[in-house]
Amino acid sequence: MEEVNKEFDPEEAKITADEITEEIAEETAPKIKLTGVASVDWINAKWEKLQSYTKKQASDNIWVLGVKLFFQAIGILILIILSPFVLLGMMIALLVAG
Repeated sequence: MEEVNKEFDPEEAKITADEITEEIAEETAPKIKLTGVASVDWINAKWEKLQSYTKKQASDNIWVLGVKLFFQAIGILILIILSPFVLLGMMIALLVAG
């Protein structure tokens, strides 16, 4: 039993709460790519914010996961509802350009 404990160094295993908080902040920080178009960047920022709120974590309760899945479904439905308008706008833009 002592052979197993020889390899374990308790000094290396100590992790402070600040280190854990920094790791979580790095993992959850949204990584937004800027496109140069203000409206597209704004939508990307809002979508990333929604995704960060609804990201599943191991510490979530069952009811919290249910609420997060509900809000993810709402976001997907909004995108599906808006897709015909985007398609129509693209068609009009191509007709005007051509």
